[in-house]
Amino acid sequence: MTRSEILRALDAAFDLVRLRAASIERFDLSVEGFWKSFFAAVLTLPAYILMLWIDSARSEASARDGGDLVGAFIFYLMGWIIFPLISLVLTRFFDLGGRYVPLVVAHNWVSVWLTAIFVAALVASLVVPPPIDRSLLLMALVGALYVQWFVIKAALLTTGLVALGFVTLNVIVEQTVSRLVLG
Repeated sequence: MTRSEILRALDAAFDLVRLRAASIERFDLSVEGFWKSFFAAVLTLPAYILMLWIDSARSEASARDGGDLVGAFIFYLMGWIIFPLISLVLTRFFDLGGRYVPLVVAHNWVSVWLTAIFVAALVASLVVPPPIDRSLLLMALVGALYVQWFVIKAALLTTGLVALGFVTLNVIVEQTVSRLVLG
């Protein structure tokens, strides 16, 4: 991917986070653009590593052992596979297959901003008292779920209820995989 392609995609994703549905059309919605959108996983990997480090420091563990790190990395990779697979099944079920590519492309690029927001909340939670730290993280989580719902609704040109179904199933599957992989 070129720098300009990345910046264009991140700009469109930022507008989606700001709840501007029309910005979906600014993504490269070709098959090539679909595959390129997974570059967002490379961009979010440093933030994921930082979150693991903060989690390790918070739990007062001196360091994660190799098995924990391997499991965390597997979970990270699976997170980039689960949503597209769930979406493939659900878009076909709801006869929305023609909007599958815009959905995955938008979801992938928006993930970069949602990860950045969550990392900011996580870092901020380290310097505030306990009742506020959890509130910050909860607000970031609720905000991220709302943005996911909005992106799904806008990308699929569907109802809020259908979008809620996508979000709910994605959360359930990711939590199940998390428990299986990470214990």
